[in-house]
Amino acid sequence: MGTLKSKLRALPQEPQPIKSSLRETLNRLYSRESSIKHFSDDSFTRDRRGMHEFVEGEYVNTVFGDIFVGKVRYVKTHQHGNVSLASITDISDDWLSRWGKFPSPRKFNHRKTVFVDTETSGLAGGGGTLAFLIGIGYYYRNEFRVEQFFADSHSREEGMLDLVADFLKPFDTLVTFNGKTFDIPLLETRYLLKRKQNPFARMAHLDILHPSRQLWNLSLENCRLQTIERQILGFTRENDLPGEDIPQAYFNYIRWGEPDPLFRVFEHNAHDIATLAAVTYVLWYKTRNEEKSSDSVVEFSKGKVYHRHGENDRAIQSLESAKEMESSTQRKMRVTAYLSMLYKSMGEWDKALECWQSMIDEAYPFYLLPYVEMAKFYEHKTKEIKKAKELVESAVSKIAHYRIRELEELVYRLDRLNRKLKMMEGQ
Repeated sequence: MGTLKSKLRALPQEPQPIKSSLRETLNRLYSRESSIKHFSDDSFTRDRRGMHEFVEGEYVNTVFGDIFVGKVRYVKTHQHGNVSLASITDISDDWLSRWGKFPSPRKFNHRKTVFVDTETSGLAGGGGTLAFLIGIGYYYRNEFRVEQFFADSHSREEGMLDLVADFLKPFDTLVTFNGKTFDIPLLETRYLLKRKQNPFARMAHLDILHPSRQLWNLSLENCRLQTIERQILGFTRENDLPGEDIPQAYFNYIRWGEPDPLFRVFEHNAHDIATLAAVTYVLWYKTRNEEKSSDSVVEFSKGKVYHRHGENDRAIQSLESAKEMESSTQRKMRVTAYLSMLYKSMGEWDKALECWQSMIDEAYPFYLLPYVEMAKFYEHKTKEIKKAKELVESAVSKIAHYRIRELEELVYRLDRLNRKLKMMEGQ
């Protein structure tokens, strides 16, 4: 036994680390001058959870601890479905700012634009909901990049918020999907609760949910982001973590420290942001390109979009195309009705009358609009009271009996026309 002890003592000894004094420990924790560490050493927790082993990225030190930032790089030639992510660099006009109702129109600058999507601890919003992952997509040197700021505990949230605020400083435009209703109000609440300046307040905000609904609401089953992604972009996700499972995945990570399946949330978030960029380009291209869509419903939607923004010539072009392509009589009548009112607003009475007459000539379905509008025209524009009366009488004979309010309005109009005719005959 003595020999063994002697041999062990003879072995070269590794120098033992010198334990830091209490003063040194406090300086490391609280000193704002040191750039090495401003928070307790959390490398043990970091290594145990091992998120960096599943997601490419790095830890960034903040005064509130180390924040993990995931990093995704898409090369210039990357295709997201049938759309190249580099395509958005072709946008150079102010159309998207007009569509997004910016305070003042501005040309789209892809170098000043970020695409933001959050993953949260709940779907209800409110002060108790934490955005634990904030993904930001942007263009840098002709490639699309995604930075994903991750708070692996509630105590790290302030560090994450500070990093996001610093990151956003060079940008002035924000693109989201339903961000005006959910993501940005949630983040604004988090900044407010932490008594920090909200970095989104100064940025122009384009929420592409609303343009997407205007363009595709009639042609898609719904306008959820993944539906648009699948049916418009032709992109299909593999092994994607459903959005409703994300909060539970985060809570399991907080409780047990298991990165699986939370690491899949990073991939889900990156897909959402790439889709945001691709859909933004498609919305611009579909409405600014001169080529006609092969889908009459999309052409009808485009016509309505143009009309809302005062581009009546382009609106008429799209609506006329939709009218020609439409095979369904009912949908064709709806397009014709919209087109007729546009012609009316422009004072193109001959074309408006042509639309209304074509609607009356269709036996089915019955539309009240052309009868009323033509009666108004003959009564007030040309003073042909008899023609107006005949149209109203025809409408009364064809309208369904349960449409009581509209029937009452027709009877009232008919009484007025009869009084006018009597006055004319009395003269």
